[in-house]
Amino acid sequence: MNESFYGARLSWSNQSRLKRLLAGRHRRTTQFLKFRRRPGKPLQPPGQVADLDIDDEGRGWIKLTWAAPPKEVGKGRVRYYEVQRTERGKDGWRIEGATTDTFIQLDNQERGVEWAYRVIAFNKEGRGTDSNVVVAVL
Repeated sequence: MNESFYGARLSWSNQSRLKRLLAGRHRRTTQFLKFRRRPGKPLQPPGQVADLDIDDEGRGWIKLTWAAPPKEVGKGRVRYYEVQRTERGKDGWRIEGATTDTFIQLDNQERGVEWAYRVIAFNKEGRGTDSNVVVAVL
């Protein structure tokens, strides 16, 4: 087991216990203490974003909503969400936006093209699983 040690410097001044230790002398002293920190469990990437849905759309814009990944033991909290899109039937997902909320409105989307959208949650440990895909023609 890999242990980490951290130190702390404590000081006492004119405390009765310290006075007894110093045989009545009134002076300030410090003592260095060493204590052990138990390493925590390593975090894992967040889970899968759920229920991606098209909330509203218009000429050249779309509003997407989703549910945060379920909170599971060992999984860290979501830092941000990345929204990606691709033309339906093609590979090569492109980042369209990022947010810390569970919704986003994407403006200036090309009209007349069938776009597929997905959302991915990220934390300090990396990316989660891709969400379901929604398709829209704006």
